[in-house]
Amino acid sequence: MTRSEFKESVIEPRIELIREVLVKKGTEYGADKSAFHNFEQASELSFHKTPQGVAWEFMCKHLQSIRDMIFDRQSHDIIPSKAMVEEKFGDAINYLILMEGMFKEEIEKSEKDTEVKIKYTVTNEH
Repeated sequence: MTRSEFKESVIEPRIELIREVLVKKGTEYGADKSAFHNFEQASELSFHKTPQGVAWEFMCKHLQSIRDMIFDRQSHDIIPSKAMVEEKFGDAINYLILMEGMFKEEIEKSEKDTEVKIKYTVTNEH
């Protein structure tokens, strides 16, 4: 596969699928709530205490499927279907994107809290 073919047959379709799935699932699961609503709520049910931990747990199922595909390819010369590859890799990528968003949200909140504390301290010093 040439670089151009790779871009046209893998990169561009993947980026479009990421957009479609994250927007569609976000609407289904979150509506007007937090983009991470289900992960935040599931942390109360899960063994994980953070939304990132819940997302990691969900992603592991897809990573195991990818691992099985690799094993089947190496050991039994079984090539998975295109649909299976697109689904499992897409879901794993989407969970990584969601976890990135969760961490960025926390970083932004932390930075804002730090800014407020600094401003408050500076303003109140005489």
